[in-house]
Amino acid sequence: MVLAKATTFADCLNRQLLLNEEGSLVVEDAVATIMGSLAQFSIADLVETQSVTSYVNQIVENDCSSVQTSIDSATSTNVLADYLNVALMENIHAFDSARTSTAVFIGMYVHHQNQDHGHGNLICDVINGFPADVRDKVIAELGYTFCNGRRALEWSTQHTVQTEVNNNERDYRDNQRDNQGGGSTNFVCIVINGLPMNLRIWVIIRTGYFHCLNGRRALSENVISITPSDVLMGCALGAPSEICSLGLSGLAEDFMMTLCGGASDISACEVSSESMQAAIAQLEGTK
Repeated sequence: MVLAKATTFADCLNRQLLLNEEGSLVVEDAVATIMGSLAQFSIADLVETQSVTSYVNQIVENDCSSVQTSIDSATSTNVLADYLNVALMENIHAFDSARTSTAVFIGMYVHHQNQDHGHGNLICDVINGFPADVRDKVIAELGYTFCNGRRALEWSTQHTVQTEVNNNERDYRDNQRDNQGGGSTNFVCIVINGLPMNLRIWVIIRTGYFHCLNGRRALSENVISITPSDVLMGCALGAPSEICSLGLSGLAEDFMMTLCGGASDISACEVSSESMQAAIAQLEGTK
Protein backbone atom coordinates (compact mmCIF):
# COMPACT_ATOMS: atom_id res chain seq x y z
CA MET A 1 0.00 0.00 0.00
CA VAL A 2 1.20 3.48 -0.86
CA LEU A 3 2.26 5.53 2.14
CA ALA A 4 0.16 8.65 2.48
CA LYS A 5 1.52 12.12 2.16
CA ALA A 6 0.45 13.97 5.28
CA THR A 7 -2.41 16.41 4.94
CA THR A 8 -2.37 19.37 7.29
CA PHE A 9 -5.74 19.41 9.04
CA ALA A 10 -6.83 15.76 8.98
CA ASP A 11 -3.49 14.35 10.04
CA CYS A 12 -3.06 16.94 12.77
CA LEU A 13 -6.52 16.10 14.10
CA ASN A 14 -5.63 12.41 13.90
CA ARG A 15 -2.49 13.08 15.90
CA GLN A 16 -4.56 14.83 18.56
CA LEU A 17 -6.89 11.83 18.83
CA LEU A 18 -3.92 9.52 19.34
CA LEU A 19 -2.48 11.39 22.33
CA ASN A 20 -2.51 9.47 25.59
CA GLU A 21 -3.78 10.79 28.91
CA GLU A 22 -0.42 12.47 29.55
CA GLY A 23 -0.69 14.36 26.26
CA SER A 24 2.05 12.33 24.57
CA LEU A 25 1.96 10.27 21.41
CA VAL A 26 3.65 6.91 21.91
CA VAL A 27 4.16 5.42 18.46
CA GLU A 28 3.77 1.78 19.51
CA ASP A 29 0.55 2.47 21.42
CA ALA A 30 -0.83 4.62 18.59
CA VAL A 31 -0.14 1.90 16.01
CA ALA A 32 -1.82 -0.69 18.25
CA THR A 33 -4.89 1.54 18.66
CA ILE A 34 -5.07 2.16 14.92
CA MET A 35 -4.72 -1.50 13.97
CA GLY A 36 -7.40 -2.42 16.52
CA SER A 37 -9.73 0.18 15.06
CA LEU A 38 -9.06 -1.05 11.52
CA ALA A 39 -9.83 -4.59 12.65
CA GLN A 40 -13.11 -3.42 14.13
CA PHE A 41 -14.02 -1.90 10.76
CA SER A 42 -12.84 -5.10 9.00
CA ILE A 43 -10.16 -3.38 6.91
CA ALA A 44 -7.03 -4.33 8.87
CA ASP A 45 -5.97 -6.64 6.06
CA LEU A 46 -5.86 -3.68 3.67
CA VAL A 47 -3.17 -1.83 5.62
CA GLU A 48 0.26 -3.11 6.58
CA THR A 49 1.43 -2.43 10.12
CA GLN A 50 4.70 -1.06 8.72
CA SER A 51 2.79 1.51 6.67
CA VAL A 52 0.79 2.57 9.71
CA THR A 53 3.98 2.87 11.77
CA SER A 54 5.54 5.05 9.07
CA TYR A 55 2.40 7.16 8.95
CA VAL A 56 2.38 7.69 12.72
CA ASN A 57 6.06 8.64 12.68
CA GLN A 58 5.23 11.09 9.91
CA ILE A 59 2.40 12.84 11.74
CA VAL A 60 4.52 13.08 14.90
CA GLU A 61 6.87 15.30 12.93
CA ASN A 62 4.12 17.42 11.34
CA ASP A 63 4.05 21.14 11.93
CA CYS A 64 0.49 21.66 13.12
CA SER A 65 0.96 25.21 14.36
CA SER A 66 -1.37 26.68 11.74
CA VAL A 67 -4.33 24.51 12.79
CA GLN A 68 -3.57 23.53 16.38
CA THR A 69 -5.56 26.35 17.99
CA SER A 70 -8.68 25.31 16.10
CA ILE A 71 -8.12 21.65 16.97
CA ASP A 72 -7.60 22.44 20.66
CA SER A 73 -10.81 24.46 20.64
CA ALA A 74 -12.73 21.64 18.93
CA THR A 75 -11.56 18.97 21.35
CA SER A 76 -12.66 21.05 24.32
CA THR A 77 -16.12 21.89 22.94
CA ASN A 78 -18.98 20.01 21.28
CA VAL A 79 -17.84 20.61 17.68
CA LEU A 80 -15.28 17.79 17.51
CA ALA A 81 -17.76 15.50 15.72
CA ASP A 82 -18.27 18.18 13.07
CA TYR A 83 -14.52 18.59 12.64
CA LEU A 84 -14.18 14.82 12.32
CA ASN A 85 -16.63 14.85 9.40
CA VAL A 86 -14.54 17.48 7.63
CA ALA A 87 -11.30 15.62 8.29
CA LEU A 88 -12.84 12.38 7.02
CA MET A 89 -13.95 14.11 3.83
CA GLU A 90 -10.48 15.58 3.42
CA ASN A 91 -9.05 12.07 3.52
CA ILE A 92 -11.67 10.75 1.11
CA HIS A 93 -10.88 13.60 -1.28
CA ALA A 94 -7.19 12.64 -1.19
CA PHE A 95 -7.83 8.88 -1.33
CA ASP A 96 -6.18 8.31 -4.72
CA SER A 97 -2.82 9.49 -3.43
CA ALA A 98 -3.26 8.92 0.31
CA ARG A 99 -4.76 5.51 0.86
CA THR A 100 -2.95 4.76 4.09
CA SER A 101 -3.98 7.97 5.84
CA THR A 102 -7.56 7.53 4.60
CA ALA A 103 -7.75 3.99 5.99
CA VAL A 104 -6.18 5.12 9.26
CA PHE A 105 -8.60 7.99 9.66
CA ILE A 106 -11.59 5.78 8.91
CA GLY A 107 -10.44 3.48 11.70
CA MET A 108 -9.92 6.36 14.10
CA TYR A 109 -13.29 7.86 13.14
CA VAL A 110 -15.00 4.60 14.12
CA HIS A 111 -12.87 4.43 17.28
CA HIS A 112 -13.87 7.94 18.33
CA GLN A 113 -17.55 7.39 17.54
CA ASN A 114 -17.62 4.28 19.73
CA GLN A 115 -15.83 6.10 22.56
CA ASP A 116 -18.10 9.13 22.17
CA HIS A 117 -21.21 7.00 22.57
CA GLY A 118 -19.78 5.10 25.52
CA HIS A 119 -19.22 1.95 23.48
CA GLY A 120 -15.46 2.02 23.93
CA ASN A 121 -15.69 2.02 27.72
CA LEU A 122 -18.36 -0.68 27.75
CA ILE A 123 -16.33 -2.80 25.34
CA CYS A 124 -13.40 -2.59 27.76
CA ASP A 125 -15.64 -3.56 30.65
CA VAL A 126 -16.84 -6.62 28.74
CA ILE A 127 -13.34 -7.60 27.61
CA ASN A 128 -11.98 -7.28 31.15
CA GLY A 129 -14.70 -9.65 32.34
CA PHE A 130 -13.42 -12.47 30.14
CA PRO A 131 -11.08 -15.12 31.57
CA ALA A 132 -7.53 -13.77 31.72
CA ASP A 133 -6.27 -15.64 28.67
CA VAL A 134 -9.26 -14.51 26.58
CA ARG A 135 -8.96 -10.93 27.84
CA ASP A 136 -5.24 -10.76 27.05
CA LYS A 137 -5.64 -12.27 23.58
CA VAL A 138 -8.50 -9.92 22.62
CA ILE A 139 -6.63 -6.84 23.86
CA ALA A 140 -3.45 -7.92 22.06
CA GLU A 141 -5.11 -8.73 18.73
CA LEU A 142 -7.28 -5.61 18.69
CA GLY A 143 -4.58 -3.34 20.08
CA TYR A 144 -6.97 -2.19 22.83
CA THR A 145 -4.25 -1.33 25.31
CA PHE A 146 -6.49 1.45 26.63
CA CYS A 147 -8.62 -1.30 28.22
CA ASN A 148 -5.82 -2.29 30.61
CA GLY A 149 -6.71 -1.46 34.19
CA ARG A 150 -10.38 -0.69 33.59
CA ARG A 151 -13.11 -2.35 35.61
CA ALA A 152 -15.02 -5.46 34.56
CA LEU A 153 -18.82 -5.60 34.35
CA GLU A 154 -20.32 -7.26 37.43
CA TRP A 155 -21.92 -10.03 35.42
CA SER A 156 -18.55 -10.78 33.83
CA THR A 157 -16.71 -10.89 37.15
CA GLN A 158 -19.34 -13.18 38.63
CA HIS A 159 -19.82 -15.58 35.74
CA THR A 160 -16.48 -15.51 33.99
CA VAL A 161 -13.50 -14.37 36.02
CA GLN A 162 -14.57 -16.06 39.24
CA THR A 163 -15.67 -19.25 37.51
CA GLU A 164 -13.16 -22.05 37.31
CA VAL A 165 -13.63 -22.42 33.55
CA ASN A 166 -10.84 -24.91 33.05
CA ASN A 167 -12.22 -27.28 35.70
CA ASN A 168 -15.95 -26.66 35.33
CA GLU A 169 -16.54 -25.88 31.65
CA ARG A 170 -19.78 -27.87 31.45
CA ASP A 171 -21.31 -26.16 34.49
CA TYR A 172 -20.09 -22.82 33.17
CA ARG A 173 -21.76 -23.25 29.78
CA ASP A 174 -24.98 -24.39 31.45
CA ASN A 175 -24.88 -21.30 33.63
CA GLN A 176 -24.48 -19.07 30.58
CA ARG A 177 -27.43 -20.67 28.82
CA ASP A 178 -29.57 -20.07 31.90
CA ASN A 179 -28.63 -16.40 31.83
CA GLN A 180 -28.53 -15.68 28.12
CA GLY A 181 -31.77 -13.70 28.11
CA GLY A 182 -30.42 -10.80 30.18
CA GLY A 183 -29.48 -7.41 28.76
CA SER A 184 -25.85 -7.64 29.89
CA THR A 185 -25.42 -10.98 28.16
CA ASN A 186 -27.01 -9.60 25.00
CA PHE A 187 -24.47 -6.79 24.97
CA VAL A 188 -21.66 -9.32 25.42
CA CYS A 189 -22.86 -11.04 22.25
CA ILE A 190 -22.96 -7.69 20.47
CA VAL A 191 -19.33 -7.08 21.45
CA ILE A 192 -18.25 -10.61 20.54
CA ASN A 193 -19.97 -10.43 17.15
CA GLY A 194 -18.05 -7.24 16.42
CA LEU A 195 -14.72 -9.10 16.66
CA PRO A 196 -12.85 -10.32 13.57
CA MET A 197 -14.16 -13.74 12.51
CA ASN A 198 -11.29 -15.96 13.70
CA LEU A 199 -11.04 -14.18 17.04
CA ARG A 200 -14.83 -14.21 17.43
CA ILE A 201 -15.07 -18.00 17.04
CA TRP A 202 -12.13 -18.54 19.41
CA VAL A 203 -13.72 -16.34 22.08
CA ILE A 204 -17.10 -18.08 21.74
CA ILE A 205 -15.51 -21.52 22.08
CA ARG A 206 -13.29 -20.47 24.97
CA THR A 207 -16.08 -18.78 26.96
CA GLY A 208 -18.93 -21.11 26.04
CA TYR A 209 -21.07 -18.27 24.67
CA PHE A 210 -22.43 -20.41 21.84
CA HIS A 211 -25.79 -18.63 21.98
CA CYS A 212 -24.00 -15.63 20.45
CA LEU A 213 -24.01 -17.59 17.19
CA ASN A 214 -27.78 -17.20 16.85
CA GLY A 215 -27.65 -14.03 14.80
CA ARG A 216 -27.27 -11.30 17.40
CA ARG A 217 -26.01 -8.18 15.68
CA ALA A 218 -22.53 -6.72 15.99
CA LEU A 219 -21.93 -3.40 17.73
CA SER A 220 -20.96 -1.72 14.47
CA GLU A 221 -22.45 -2.40 11.06
CA ASN A 222 -19.15 -1.28 9.52
CA VAL A 223 -20.66 1.66 7.67
CA ILE A 224 -19.77 5.31 8.12
CA SER A 225 -22.33 7.70 6.65
CA ILE A 226 -21.88 11.46 6.28
CA THR A 227 -23.80 13.96 4.18
CA PRO A 228 -22.68 17.12 2.38
CA SER A 229 -24.44 19.14 5.07
CA ASP A 230 -22.36 17.37 7.74
CA VAL A 231 -19.19 18.52 6.00
CA LEU A 232 -20.45 22.04 5.36
CA MET A 233 -21.50 22.35 9.00
CA GLY A 234 -17.97 21.50 10.14
CA CYS A 235 -16.60 24.06 7.71
CA ALA A 236 -19.06 26.69 8.96
CA LEU A 237 -17.88 25.99 12.51
CA GLY A 238 -14.33 26.84 11.53
CA ALA A 239 -12.63 23.57 10.57
CA PRO A 240 -9.38 24.80 8.94
CA SER A 241 -9.40 22.39 6.01
CA GLU A 242 -8.76 23.05 2.34
CA ILE A 243 -11.76 20.85 1.59
CA CYS A 244 -13.98 23.69 2.79
CA SER A 245 -13.04 25.77 -0.25
CA LEU A 246 -14.69 23.22 -2.57
CA GLY A 247 -18.23 24.09 -1.63
CA LEU A 248 -21.25 21.87 -2.30
CA SER A 249 -20.63 21.51 -6.03
CA GLY A 250 -17.02 20.59 -5.43
CA LEU A 251 -17.97 17.92 -2.91
CA ALA A 252 -20.40 16.26 -5.31
CA GLU A 253 -17.63 14.51 -7.24
CA ASP A 254 -16.17 13.05 -4.05
CA PHE A 255 -19.58 11.77 -2.98
CA MET A 256 -19.80 9.85 -6.27
CA MET A 257 -16.52 8.02 -5.61
CA THR A 258 -16.45 4.24 -5.25
CA LEU A 259 -15.18 4.74 -1.72
CA CYS A 260 -18.45 6.53 -0.90
CA GLY A 261 -20.54 3.76 -2.38
CA GLY A 262 -20.67 4.95 -6.00
CA ALA A 263 -22.88 7.34 -7.92
CA SER A 264 -26.23 5.71 -7.07
CA ASP A 265 -26.90 8.09 -4.18
CA ILE A 266 -24.87 11.27 -3.80
CA SER A 267 -26.96 12.51 -0.87
CA ALA A 268 -24.60 10.67 1.46
CA CYS A 269 -21.11 9.21 1.45
CA GLU A 270 -21.37 5.72 2.89
CA VAL A 271 -17.95 4.22 3.53
CA SER A 272 -17.83 0.52 4.35
CA SER A 273 -15.20 -2.20 4.37
CA GLU A 274 -16.67 -3.37 1.06
CA SER A 275 -16.48 0.07 -0.59
CA MET A 276 -12.93 0.48 0.72
CA GLN A 277 -11.90 -2.82 -0.84
CA ALA A 278 -13.64 -1.95 -4.11
CA ALA A 279 -11.97 1.47 -4.25
CA ILE A 280 -8.51 0.01 -3.69
CA ALA A 281 -9.13 -2.67 -6.30
CA GLN A 282 -10.24 0.04 -8.73
CA LEU A 283 -7.09 2.06 -8.12
CA GLU A 284 -4.90 -0.97 -8.58
CA GLY A 285 -6.61 -1.81 -11.87
CA THR A 286 -7.99 -5.15 -10.81
CA LYS A 287 -11.51 -4.13 -11.71
